[in-house]
Amino acid sequence: QGGGKICQVANKVGYYVSLFNTAFSDLGSAIENLSEINGIDNPLLNKSTLTRNDYLVNGPNYKVTPFGSLGGAKKDRYFGKEAVMSDLNLLQERLVNDKQIYDADFVWIVASLGGGTASGSVTNMVRMTSGFIRSEDKRFAYRPATEVMDELPGSPTVGVIALWPEESASPKVKLNAAEALQELEQLHDENLLGNILLVDNQMLLDMAVEEGLDDWQSYCNSRIVQHLVEASVLTNLNSETSVDRAELMEVITQPGYLNITKNKHNSLDIKRKEGQKGIDKEKCDKLAKSIVDKHHFTLPYSEEDALRTIFMSLTKVNHQLLNITAFGVLQSAVAKHQNTAIVQHSGMYTTKSMSKASQGISLNQLSTTQSNVKLTNDKSAIFYYLCVYKQLPPDYIKYIHQAIEKRDENTLLRAKKERTLSSLDVNSIDQGN
Repeated sequence: QGGGKICQVANKVGYYVSLFNTAFSDLGSAIENLSEINGIDNPLLNKSTLTRNDYLVNGPNYKVTPFGSLGGAKKDRYFGKEAVMSDLNLLQERLVNDKQIYDADFVWIVASLGGGTASGSVTNMVRMTSGFIRSEDKRFAYRPATEVMDELPGSPTVGVIALWPEESASPKVKLNAAEALQELEQLHDENLLGNILLVDNQMLLDMAVEEGLDDWQSYCNSRIVQHLVEASVLTNLNSETSVDRAELMEVITQPGYLNITKNKHNSLDIKRKEGQKGIDKEKCDKLAKSIVDKHHFTLPYSEEDALRTIFMSLTKVNHQLLNITAFGVLQSAVAKHQNTAIVQHSGMYTTKSMSKASQGISLNQLSTTQSNVKLTNDKSAIFYYLCVYKQLPPDYIKYIHQAIEKRDENTLLRAKKERTLSSLDVNSIDQGN
């Protein structure tokens, strides 16, 4: 359900989405919302009795697919996996015959890792999507072939937005997330999966509390979509110093973990002392360090694990201070603080309004994000920073190992208990004879 709600926000700003779920009640709510977003009648309205096939919907800019026969997965990954296998032909048909997915530059699969459906099915959904794209020669071929890549040339154009459960979640839910993430990492090793954008619900919940927001889940969903949409919109702007499509694809198709941040600053933060022209290099260095160190969605990654980065700025036309020279100083400072990354791209963009920025993009008007991008005055600047890391932040690695070890210990204890009970039964029978 968490993944479906993020997809609904994405659909609202023009992205095509395809929803899959075993819980028909969740799909019913999604169909109602998507119908309203796309200005059509709800196909489920006025139907007194609903069958599974009623939830199989092809909308103008979306698809909805129910799978499995239980009407949910009961937060059990086993049932999520079984649902995929029981409806494998349906799922493949809904993916392989989807022209929108076929024509996409990049496909994001959104999954809430704590539940049974997504945690149990996400690995197979990635395999199906990545396999289909590879068979159609749609992988991104920007990266040169290596010995590891001989069998699978190019980079995978499939990524996962993975929602990590909040601290109050049950041990079972947290174990679901740990096991699912461990399986997704295997897809990195097989070169079937590009970026994973891990989203820690607890971090976003804490941010929402700090900002006094009532609905932290809507805040979380909008923030994720906003960051991804705005970063991709910038690459479509004309600029003397820009990040082109190939460079963006080089970063997001890299197997690894994506950190993406948006930072709004007043350009006076880097200005030299009163009466002096230009910028202060030490202040630029301090600003660059704050940009590199910021993490919106997860706990901090290890700097030495950085693989590829993109640094972009957005200001109004004829900005008072952030000219191409000042941007060059900031760019160098950012590169210095993330010097382990083997590839670093950067772009400096100016615009009169975000509506101008969205021109020429095959999306509908980005109305829900425009208000968040508008520059309030000629002194403000927005910085976007994307960095792909080769492995999870240390705290998550430690937690996953502990969760898996505890699971294995519990499995051994249960097996030992069962053997003991079985032995007692045999002894009692012998004594009775």
